[in-house]
Amino acid sequence: MRGQTARLVTQPAVDYVLIYRGHNLAMVPRHDGLLVQAQGAHDFGNTDQSLDRGHSEAAVERLAALFA
Repeated sequence: MRGQTARLVTQPAVDYVLIYRGHNLAMVPRHDGLLVQAQGAHDFGNTDQSLDRGHSEAAVERLAALFA
């Protein structure tokens, strides 16, 4: 699949978008939770629609490391 997403619980204090340039990672706050988006180096043009939970979890871990 072209990138993976993970949804985290709503955090009202988070009112900004984070784009981690060079790491293909983004976090977008929504009313129903935080959306974490990650893309791999070869995701463009990838037609595979398989889900990859490990890829999503790794993206959340990279996001957490930014705030550690």
